[in-house]
Amino acid sequence: MCCCTDGSVRLLDPDTLEERQVYRSIHTEMLTSATPIDATTLLCTAHTGGVVLYNTERAAVTSTLEGHEFDAWCSAVTGDEGIVCSGGDDGLVKYYDTRSGTATGKIRFSAGVTSIAPVMEGGTSTPYQLVGSYDETVSLVDRRAPRRPVAQTAALGGGAWRCRTAVGKEEVPPSTVGTEGWLILPLMQRGPAILPYNVKGEESSVFDACTYFCAEEPNGDLPLLSEECLVYDMTVLQSDGGNRLLVASCSFYEKKIDLWEVTKTE
Repeated sequence: MCCCTDGSVRLLDPDTLEERQVYRSIHTEMLTSATPIDATTLLCTAHTGGVVLYNTERAAVTSTLEGHEFDAWCSAVTGDEGIVCSGGDDGLVKYYDTRSGTATGKIRFSAGVTSIAPVMEGGTSTPYQLVGSYDETVSLVDRRAPRRPVAQTAALGGGAWRCRTAVGKEEVPPSTVGTEGWLILPLMQRGPAILPYNVKGEESSVFDACTYFCAEEPNGDLPLLSEECLVYDMTVLQSDGGNRLLVASCSFYEKKIDLWEVTKTE
């Protein structure tokens, strides 16, 4: 599923990349995310801050939510019945009740929110989310207590963009993470990285030290970080139970995709 600059969502065949379905005119601006809520409903965000619900059977927007003052970057389903959320350049995670179309709460950050990954445990949702931001941090938040994050990393060196993939002991749905594992981090100007985490740890031990794939200075062990680096996304291509990974990252200005073999060390 692809979000497009013309405000549409396109479904592609995973083998041939041919278009299977196009949902047009979801928004007048470029779409930045599209999250399935159920079999027929997409939660979509757009430039200029728009957040809408789109029904794929009716091919129509069914609800326009409160949205954001500036660009809206990401969306997620919380797991609570009818409750979804979005993040934007205004530094807010906003929660909505899709049954009434109203905003129900918000959490404020010091810079734009670029990623929201709901935490799952035992096949069910939890009140926790991992939130990435332009302020170069990843935060663990509890939506029941929105005044401050449960835990937060130190500055990671780049905006934490699309931090929604983790490798752990538990299989979880796409765009969600388990309670413990490796969070795959596209850190924009700082490049690709991996962040170990455990949401059940004490505040000081929720996040472990970040492992970077590139060095800022020549050291002979890692490739040198490019001045043009701007990593916007990463994905895990292969995993042998979490100890050895094949990871792909894409760098916007460099117009390239890199493959990385990562070995977990205790």
